Amino acid sequence: MTDAVATCSLPLPRGHRFVGTLFPLAQGRFDPTCSLRRERLVRAAHTPDGPVTLVVEVRDGTAHATAHGPGAQWQIERVPDLLGLFDEGAVIPAGLHPVVDEAVKAQPWPRFIKTHDVLGALIPIILGQKVTGHEQVRSFSRLARLVPQTAPGPFADLLLPPAPETVAGASLDELQGCGILRPQARTLKEVCRHRKKLTRLGQEDEETLRTLLPKIAGIGPWTVSCLFSQTRGDADAVVVGDFHLPHAVVHALTGRARGSDEEMLALLEPFRGQRARVVRLLLRHKGPEPSFGPRAPLRENPVPFAPRGRR
Repeated sequence: MTDAVATCSLPLPRGHRFVGTLFPLAQGRFDPTCSLRRERLVRAAHTPDGPVTLVVEVRDGTAHATAHGPGAQWQIERVPDLLGLFDEGAVIPAGLHPVVDEAVKAQPWPRFIKTHDVLGALIPIILGQKVTGHEQVRSFSRLARLVPQTAPGPFADLLLPPAPETVAGASLDELQGCGILRPQARTLKEVCRHRKKLTRLGQEDEETLRTLLPKIAGIGPWTVSCLFSQTRGDADAVVVGDFHLPHAVVHALTGRARGSDEEMLALLEPFRGQRARVVRLLLRHKGPEPSFGPRAPLRENPVPFAPRGRR
């Protein structure tokens, strides 16, 4: 594997929250493909030019980025978007709700990011359908180890994310062995079967991508809104169909412990254009909704996990 190297340095705006901006990139603390700690990101990814490992370190208010591998130049050109530096100048109108006004004053401005990597974002989002966060993280880690590939550069323990062609070619039993529900396994295979078209649309035509995705069995509003909110830089893409989110937003804005998607959207309507940003501010300011029961237990895999071996 060619170890091409590309670098860049970018001054960060005052108040830029490094971890708070990049948190959508890491799948838990023990993600085998990404490490995000304080002022340092190490992330492996697939690009149209090949695999890449990106290292970003913040020193004295400047982000210093180094990319290793065939996709180094492709990735380094997109570091400003990955850091959310495009996300400037947006305004949340004051006086529309006192809790939102408090949240805006109490914390730094939340930035959205663009990864330009549709498949890299879709795979973990699909893994999160109808399961707990713990189960999503576990499934992603096992899927990355199903056919483990070492990331380029001097990172012996860092793995590349699941390759779309590997997911497309895996059997349903192999995917279930990673802890993935069978319906989600079918959706993953179908998405990865269309990997070239989805990758191209992600680079060239986001509106067509937004229209095409719901036509794939197993992809609904929750998946699409997660994709555009977390990794496409859309500060208005409210996640709908989530179990916890409407409760948290309704609780933050009304004090009631439970709410629906319809109530959440009605409350957020005055902030159209910045609704997803308002949601992030509220979650940081008010936290989750009250809990009235025990956490759901982790499900056991119906099929044993059987990695194929490192290559």
